[in-house]
Amino acid sequence: MLTPYLKRITSNDQYIPEIEGLRFIAIFLVVFCHINELLFNAGNFDYHDGVQKYQVLNDWMKHGYFGVDIFFAISGFILALPFAKRNRVEHKIPNLKNYFIRRLTRLEPPYIISLLVMYVILVYGLALKTSDELFPSLIASLFYVHNFCYGREVFPLINNVIWSLEVEIQFYILAPFIIFGLYKFKKYRKHIILLLILFFSSVSKFWKPNFYSLYEYFHYFLIGIFIAELYLDRGETNIKKNPVWFQVLSIPLFFIFFIGLKITDITYLGKIADWYKIVLSVSQLCILILFFYLIIIKKYWPLFFQNPTICILGGMCYSIYLVHNPVISGLGYYFFNRYHDHLFIITYKLYFPYLLSAVILVGLIFYILIERPTMKKDWWKFG
Repeated sequence: MLTPYLKRITSNDQYIPEIEGLRFIAIFLVVFCHINELLFNAGNFDYHDGVQKYQVLNDWMKHGYFGVDIFFAISGFILALPFAKRNRVEHKIPNLKNYFIRRLTRLEPPYIISLLVMYVILVYGLALKTSDELFPSLIASLFYVHNFCYGREVFPLINNVIWSLEVEIQFYILAPFIIFGLYKFKKYRKHIILLLILFFSSVSKFWKPNFYSLYEYFHYFLIGIFIAELYLDRGETNIKKNPVWFQVLSIPLFFIFFIGLKITDITYLGKIADWYKIVLSVSQLCILILFFYLIIIKKYWPLFFQNPTICILGGMCYSIYLVHNPVISGLGYYFFNRYHDHLFIITYKLYFPYLLSAVILVGLIFYILIERPTMKKDWWKFG
C-alpha cells in the first residue's frame, strides 16, 4: 500500500479525514472549472453541433470557482482549531514565532519553486513572454502583493490562480489576533462570529476595492472559525458512523447542497435588487455552514470523506492547485490546436479526461518531490 507514503503529514497528532475530503471537493471543483473554461474557449472552430448547444453544461461547470471559497472556509477551520483549543484552556495566544515559522517553511518552498519554474519555462523555455513583461509580476507574486499592485483586472501573469493565495496569506497573518480577539467574548462568541459573517458578506456585496483582498472573502474564513467552535463544543464524544443504507439514501442531499450553492450565486445574475442580493447571499452562507456541519461535526458520508484515495488526493490539493492551471493551459492549447473533432461534445469528452489525468500526475510528482517533504516539522533544520 502506498498510503503511508502519500498521506499528508500533520504537525500534530490530530488528523481529520473529513477535511481532506472537503479539500478533494474544493480542488476538483476548481480543476473542472478551468478545464471546462479552456475547452469552451480554446479556438473558434466550426463545430457541427455548435458550442451554444452545450451552454447548460458550461453554466454548471463554470461555478467550480466556488471551490476557492470552500478552501477559505477550510483554512479558517484549520487555523482556528489549535488557537481555539489553547485559548479555551490558557486564555492566551500560542507561540507566534513557531506559528509563523511553520507557515513559512510549510507553504513557501512549493510556492516559490512553482513560480520560478514557470517563469523559466515561459521566458527561456518556450519564449512566450519576455523578462521585461514577467519579472515585475514575478516579484509582486513572490511578495504576495500582485493583487494590490495590478488590481482585480490583471491576474498574476505567471500563474493566474495564485491571486487567492494572497488572500490566504493575509488571513494567516491576522488569524492569531482575530481568534484571540474573539475569545475575549466568552458567552456570546459564536453569536458574534455569525454577526460578523453576515456583516462582511453583506457589505462586500456593495463596496469592493479595486483589488482582491481578505475583506471581500473574510466571511468564508469566519465560517471555518464558527465550525471550529462547534467542533470543540462537541467534545470527545464518539459519533457513530451513519450506516451504509443511510449514506446511500442521503446521496441526493449531498448534491442538493451543490445545486443550492449554484442557484444562490449572484455572480452571473447581473443587476438585481439589493434585498434579493442579500437574501441569496445569506442563503448561500447557510447552505455552506450546514454542509460543513454535517460533514465535520455529524460525520455524514464517511464512505466518501474517509475514503483513503479521496483523502490522499485531497491532501495533495496545494500541489494540484499550484500546477493545475499551467498544465491545463499548456497541454490543452498544445494538443487542442493540433486535433479536434468536428463535434464539440466529442472533443470535450476526449480532452477532459486527458487533461484531468495530466493534472493529477503532475500534481502527484510535485507533491512527492517538493511539497510533502516540507510537511515534516523542522525539516529545514540541519543536523
